[in-house]
Amino acid sequence: MTTDKMAKRSTGVHRRSGSNVWQWKIKAPKDLRHLYPSEWAHRCSLGTPVLQDANRKATELNAEWHARFHEQRIALNPLRIEKVTPEMGRMIAQRTLHDTLNREDVRIDQSWRKDLLRYHRGVGIVGMQSVAQDMGIAFTEDTPGAGEALRHYLQHLEEPLSAKLVEQPPAPTPKAIADAKPRTLRDVFDRWKAAKRQDTIDKTERVLEMFEQQFGNPPLTTIKRDQGDAFRAWLLQQDGASKTKHDRLTALKSLFNYARSDLEWLDRNPWERLDIEYKTENKRRPWTAAQVQAFFSLPLFTRYDLPTNQWRAGRDAAYWIPLLGLFTGARISELCQLRAVDVVTRDDQTFICINDEGEGSTVKTAAGVRDIPLHSELVRLGFLEYVEATKQVGHDRLWPDLKLRKDKPGGYFSAWFGEARKLVDEGVPDFHSLRHTVRTKMTEAGIADAVQDKITGHDGPGSVGTKVYSHPVAILRTAVEAIKYPGLALGKVYGQPAGKY
Repeated sequence: MTTDKMAKRSTGVHRRSGSNVWQWKIKAPKDLRHLYPSEWAHRCSLGTPVLQDANRKATELNAEWHARFHEQRIALNPLRIEKVTPEMGRMIAQRTLHDTLNREDVRIDQSWRKDLLRYHRGVGIVGMQSVAQDMGIAFTEDTPGAGEALRHYLQHLEEPLSAKLVEQPPAPTPKAIADAKPRTLRDVFDRWKAAKRQDTIDKTERVLEMFEQQFGNPPLTTIKRDQGDAFRAWLLQQDGASKTKHDRLTALKSLFNYARSDLEWLDRNPWERLDIEYKTENKRRPWTAAQVQAFFSLPLFTRYDLPTNQWRAGRDAAYWIPLLGLFTGARISELCQLRAVDVVTRDDQTFICINDEGEGSTVKTAAGVRDIPLHSELVRLGFLEYVEATKQVGHDRLWPDLKLRKDKPGGYFSAWFGEARKLVDEGVPDFHSLRHTVRTKMTEAGIADAVQDKITGHDGPGSVGTKVYSHPVAILRTAVEAIKYPGLALGKVYGQPAGKY
């Protein structure tokens, strides 16, 4: 077992060949790609060989560039407002002064500033529109209130640009700008995401960007049903599964529901009952007995020949995680993020605790937090010996050599598993199909669906019932031990010298 902990790198951190200094890079988002000369928005040296320092600098750069991307999207898709208020005119003037008085020579030279004032008077509303667009606001000279706002705009410019000496004023705060504009679907998203998982946030934001590319950045109250119908039609024209298109439309409908029920920004969801019919493509099926036998006859499982030259496999994880999936039905990410302390013994019963308590750990739903009795076959194969050995060398994570993918802990391991299953000729399904396999085994043994839900972490329609809560361990253990694979004869190979896979 490798004793060195695998250090995590922040997003974008890497090294060039032959250099010990860390570098950083960030890709230009697809919708902003035309603003940059290459696919990379920025690349630079972090100026340090120390990973901890590099990660800190990279975190700051990531935040800075994502804020820049957001500002660029606002400028490209300004919000067309229905009325321009005098307060908005003064706020735009404040932004103009902040930008104009950025240079010391302009702040000192009164004649220059007077020329600037004459210029702004000459261009009038065109100059105010230009600055407003950079702030994400769009209007025309015919927009109600535009003339009155222009008068306030010029009055606010007059004193600083005519004074003998002037200081640079602060720019309007993002909150002040947001409060001055009508609310948008992006504003709903910014409030909604506070209580959501990062992977859910990322998926929803991608759909929101699709909507913004089609319709710009309209005020929330102006989004009507016909735009929903048009967006649905656009989704249907895109490549991909019907279920994916359905999920994307549902994601935006969820934002409307949140704006209506939680924020009370809408009286009703304008896209209610809009839907995309779908069928489940590539429906997952349980592994057959032949597929189980073929895959677990690989040298990895018969000789503990670990894939030491395949970094996604995580060495020991490659052996134990498929076996844990076979005898627990747990999700791949749940197993990849396990810590040594998540294997616990209480009252002579050993459990695998699925939770979100570790750094970066996630569970799909509330039902995903659970304790699964450890199958006797895993004990026989030496799993508890492996856990103890991991603890003895001081590792926190159960798979110290397994690299976890941000916001999707099992992503890298899943990619390796997808290649490993092609090594057999039986057409082995994906890892997630092991969940269906486990449920099939329990169903064949007469285990109630609610108890199966408790083991696999599914959101069931009802509770497990009084009997389960009265004797939970006995019933759950019976359910787990019902997972049997006749004909699968696994030898205890843990602890043997690892060879090549």
